[in-house]
Amino acid sequence: MTKPVRALLTVGSILLLLGVVAGVGNREVLDGNRFARHVDDIRKNPEVSRQVGIVITDKLTQTEPDLLIARPLLESTTAALVGSSAFGPVVRTTVAPV
Repeated sequence: MTKPVRALLTVGSILLLLGVVAGVGNREVLDGNRFARHVDDIRKNPEVSRQVGIVITDKLTQTEPDLLIARPLLESTTAALVGSSAFGPVVRTTVAPV
């Protein structure tokens, strides 16, 4: 193979890879509604909703230290709320413009 052919194959391969990455990024991330559905599906995972519940509870107890006594109840309630279908529209509406 000559040098120009090898160089063109290399450039073509790199451009193909960049095009595939850009296409997937456009389809999965830049499409706001599709991205919002992905985030909403992730939110429904029990481990994710539990972690989000912990973060929300941490913020609540930092703001209102008197709520520290009810921390276990707050964690379970916020985790259940975050994982529920009622929270879906809030997440999709918030994430779609991003």
